Amino acid sequence: VISDESFFPQTDFIDQMRVRTGWGKSGQRPVFRDAATYFSPVSMRVGTVESPAITVGGTGNPDLKPEVSTETEGGLEASLFKSRLTLEVTGYTKKTADAIVSQRLAPSLGVTTTRLVNLGQVKNKGIEALATVKILDMPDVDWSVTITGTSNRNQLVSLGTDAQGKPLPPIFFGFGSTQAHRDGYPLGGYFERKIASYADKDNNGILTRINCPTYAGTANPAMAGGPECEIVLSDSIEYLGSPIPTREATFNTSAGLFKYARISALLDLRGGYKIFNSTSEFRCTLGVPNCKEVYDKSLPLSEQARVVARRMGDEVGYIEDASFMKFRELALTLTAPKAWATRAKVDGLSITFAGRNLATWTDYTGLDPEVNANAGTNFTTSDFLTQPPVRYFTTRLNVQF
Repeated sequence: VISDESFFPQTDFIDQMRVRTGWGKSGQRPVFRDAATYFSPVSMRVGTVESPAITVGGTGNPDLKPEVSTETEGGLEASLFKSRLTLEVTGYTKKTADAIVSQRLAPSLGVTTTRLVNLGQVKNKGIEALATVKILDMPDVDWSVTITGTSNRNQLVSLGTDAQGKPLPPIFFGFGSTQAHRDGYPLGGYFERKIASYADKDNNGILTRINCPTYAGTANPAMAGGPECEIVLSDSIEYLGSPIPTREATFNTSAGLFKYARISALLDLRGGYKIFNSTSEFRCTLGVPNCKEVYDKSLPLSEQARVVARRMGDEVGYIEDASFMKFRELALTLTAPKAWATRAKVDGLSITFAGRNLATWTDYTGLDPEVNANAGTNFTTSDFLTQPPVRYFTTRLNVQF
């Protein structure tokens, strides 16, 4: 408690100030089944008879070790202006060695498509902050606001080396293999060729391929910007963004009136990350297209360009910014006077009306940027025919005995 020390300047507005630091080391061990190759029972039809059979359920790695994380953090806590303002700030650095990562296996091995291995080193660093302000603090009226903010930078420092000491190649995964674990970038970062330029050269209002075959290298004149090509892609894949938010914030406010009514609201912000809008890709490029970008000349060329790029083998147009702000919740609680509760022979009585997911502000073109069709898979993020969070309203009666 640094404010208690004799060298700390005595002021009227600082009630208390603490500084803290910490160091820790922990591990995450694999589950027992990750070491063993096991089989799953299935049935197969031979002629007209169903026969029992097996398939490879998982490819084990007996050399798999626990991943070990070491973290150092430091922070500050302060209470100011007679506890009307509370501040907390924390900075941290976390390094993980022998990270457990899912590695793709060659189909020729005849086993599963992936297995877990220990690869390289991962680093996370960031800042967490919180501020609470008591705007009003009177016997019959109170109002407070709490704001939180976090930032995190994730980086794969090294993927590791093979038996000959050579750096391992990137591990590609995700829908369309658009994500990769690659040295120097966030885990699961998105990589694709970017759209270098586009133009309606025949003035028909619709971008088309026009002699732009699927990318075959920089020697392809159309891809290098040939005169008949209405869209030009970059020569090589480039980093597009992280699949995990790099910054988050919340705004929470609560106000009370005469101890009988309390209203609260919560705003939620996330930013600095991408999501693969596979739903739009599916509608626009597979089978018979049923999206406006293919037919509607009134749409901007930028929206048409991603369809054409996809037909050229590039999905960059569907890897979208997923930043959003949500009106997460609004609630009103009415508390009955003590006399009412006594008359009802209970200790307390209140009713709460609440609404959740009331509004979303985002530039994402899908239904909701918060969805993930691969929620059970680490780092893979995509929106593919996924149910978005629903808006709902609740009424809750609380009775205390």
